[in-house]
Amino acid sequence: MIVFWVTLFCLHEGYSLVPVETVQLGEPATLTCAIPKELSIRGVNWYKQSVGDTLKLIVTLYKSTADFGPGFSSLRFGVYDGKNFTSLTILKTVQEDEGLYHCANTEWIGTTWSGTYLLVKGNTQRTSNYAVSQLLIESNPVRPGDTMTLQCSVFSDSDNKTCPGGLNIIWVREGSNKSQPNIIYTDRNRSNGCENRSETQKTCVYRFSKNISSSDAGTYYCAVATCGEILFGNGAKLDIQGCTDYVFFGTKTIGVGENVTLTCARLTSEYDATLYWIRIVSGSWPEFLGGTFTFDYDGVNTTPHITAKQEPGTFILEISQTRLSDTGLYYCIKVDQLDMEFLNATFLKIKGPETAITDIIQMPQSGPLHPGNPVTLQCSVLSNPENSACPGNDSVFWFSTRSDNSHPNLIYADGNSDKCERSPEVSSTQKCVYSFSKNVSSSDAGSYYCAVATCGHIIFGNGIKLDVKGLNMWDLQKANTVLFILCAALATSLIVIAFLIYTIKKKTSSCWCDSMPGSGDQQSQQTVENPLIYSAPNITRRKSGKLPQRSEKAAEGGTVYTDVSASAVE
Repeated sequence: MIVFWVTLFCLHEGYSLVPVETVQLGEPATLTCAIPKELSIRGVNWYKQSVGDTLKLIVTLYKSTADFGPGFSSLRFGVYDGKNFTSLTILKTVQEDEGLYHCANTEWIGTTWSGTYLLVKGNTQRTSNYAVSQLLIESNPVRPGDTMTLQCSVFSDSDNKTCPGGLNIIWVREGSNKSQPNIIYTDRNRSNGCENRSETQKTCVYRFSKNISSSDAGTYYCAVATCGEILFGNGAKLDIQGCTDYVFFGTKTIGVGENVTLTCARLTSEYDATLYWIRIVSGSWPEFLGGTFTFDYDGVNTTPHITAKQEPGTFILEISQTRLSDTGLYYCIKVDQLDMEFLNATFLKIKGPETAITDIIQMPQSGPLHPGNPVTLQCSVLSNPENSACPGNDSVFWFSTRSDNSHPNLIYADGNSDKCERSPEVSSTQKCVYSFSKNVSSSDAGSYYCAVATCGHIIFGNGIKLDVKGLNMWDLQKANTVLFILCAALATSLIVIAFLIYTIKKKTSSCWCDSMPGSGDQQSQQTVENPLIYSAPNITRRKSGKLPQRSEKAAEGGTVYTDVSASAVE
């Protein structure tokens, strides 16, 4: 009976016990299902689940209409759809009717499940002819990645059975963390080999194989379901040999400049094995620090400040005058031919001086941005230089986390500040401002963090969030409309300018034609309209012999005077 309840415990969703309805073989059985009052428009589905099988639809009820599934009919099943409950009746039970019956109430927002296990009682001696034995073929313990094969042998005293159907083989695992048993594999009516050991005894062998991982440790059971009962084997325990199971892991924290000693056990009985110390620092390859034999050996491995040597029963690693760069994971490894075993691991943390940084401030961005806009991120680092005991300058890094929750990305590194100044309020506080500029795109939306690396620490700012909004269809339509209006205005301006130029040139040509010389009458008319004006000059003659020459010169010039008066001055 205990085995039966354990089986129900495994099969039911949520690992809670389900009600059991017991009926005698050949008698009718009625299963009921309550309907919540809040369901007004609903549908009800009845399912059957035999051991090792999936759900099979028996009937669907919707608005008092019954629709039976494949293999089920109203000749053996009756249904009732009431206001507050529904029922399923098996008119005459057979042994195959045993199983878990599910009632699913379907509504708009989801489905509510309930279940009842139907136990059909028949011949109480129907499984007395079977015995189950199982074993683990591989040697224990095994390692992650190995292949495990479980074998289950089912012995029967006679081939005569009082119930139809074959055997259902179920593999169940009980985890090492005391969790509820889980069904991991079902094997129905299949065996790797059945043979008759004698005229009255038959043996069938079932096997189950899988590639194991570190979470597969536990006890595995072979269960045989037949004639309405489940018979379990003796179980096989599987141990997984992993690093976390056998490696001693510890931590040590010391200050810069101190000495530290790490110890690893050394068994002299393992004559062929060798021991090694290695160090793994984040971002670097494993580093060999020293090695020795398991038997007594005087050899010493020495580096500038690290020494690996034997002591009675141990293999030690001494680090003198520790530095910040000595922080890392130190492993002691035993190698025996092709086998490697991690004996212990120690995380050594070197604690440096306290950082002088007191705060990191990032100013938020005002308003949303659009693709193509420039943005400048600023990071103000407040520090007290008088308390700084670390050489060198601080390094500033900019990280971004996208809005799609992807991993942070390093986008920029800056070792020099744009401006450093003393705070006027507190003279001992120094403020350094670091800037980072870029043109944003639609994919740059997210949070941006300023991180300062100093004294072996990384200090992050409060972060700022950038909202990058792309142009929507309304903005594009507005932009297209404005562009069309500008183009139309430009075209109109060009037409007006061309018309004005044409008009001005036409008027200018007309005036020029009017001023050109024409026929004789026109020339006479022009002469009349434009009379010549003559002046009568008075010429004063001086006593000189040159006057006649001037008169001759004037005569030679061809100038005619109609009225000239001359007077001589004595």
